[in-house]
Amino acid sequence: MTLQHRLLASTLALFLTTSLAQAATVVVTDAATKALVTGTAPAVPTFDEAKIGTGSWQANGVAKSSISFSLADLGLSPTTTITDISSMSFSTLKSTTGGSAPDWYLTVYTVPTFNPISDNGAAWYGVRMTWEGLYANNFSNPANQWNTFSTDPGTNQLTMIDSNTTNFGFYGAPTLQTLQANSGVINWSTYPTSSSVATFDYNESPILGFVLETGSGWANGFDGYLDEFTVTAGGVSTTINFERVPEPGSIALVGLAGLFGTAVYLRRRWA
Repeated sequence: MTLQHRLLASTLALFLTTSLAQAATVVVTDAATKALVTGTAPAVPTFDEAKIGTGSWQANGVAKSSISFSLADLGLSPTTTITDISSMSFSTLKSTTGGSAPDWYLTVYTVPTFNPISDNGAAWYGVRMTWEGLYANNFSNPANQWNTFSTDPGTNQLTMIDSNTTNFGFYGAPTLQTLQANSGVINWSTYPTSSSVATFDYNESPILGFVLETGSGWANGFDGYLDEFTVTAGGVSTTINFERVPEPGSIALVGLAGLFGTAVYLRRRWA
């Protein structure tokens, strides 16, 4: 099943999911791999490295990998927009370094409005916001150690690129804080290296999905690790712990015991 179908199917399953209260860690096990990943050679759960827990997921080193999550997967409200997000972060480890070295990155898609003024993507999504560590503010990504990329100010602060409106990447792009301060509206003419003069509202529709992925142009030979994906919005903070855990069920909750009681989390599986 294609990525867009996975995200749309997950969106339709929103009401089958009980939201996670306040904060929780979701352990993504081996059994979840088929449901979450796409690409011709998906990511590989491994014990070799771990940022949290005892394992992580590794890029396959052959072709593009994508790991997708809907709002429901993260326990977030179905009306969550980009300016409702307090923070997003993920951690990676790889053997290469430098500003041009390949790495995992985050893409956020919104639900299509079917209004050309509000959408600039394909028929299945409205806008595509790419948050790539390569163009982060205060970039620091030493090889052979875990590095965290976050929308929070500081080292490796993620910035947003919209390659449907601007060029494929440049330094000094808008931060999440810039989007929030302007109610989601970005005037790209204020970013001289964006190669665009368009003004666009990125808060027009809810988020469709979050995708952690590798670039199709350089996926061959890249085998970096991914762990600790966290999204916080509307008082809910969910961390995805990518684990090499061969156990029944698609996703296992590791609760913050004593704080929330029992959380029920239903994961929609796709063939």
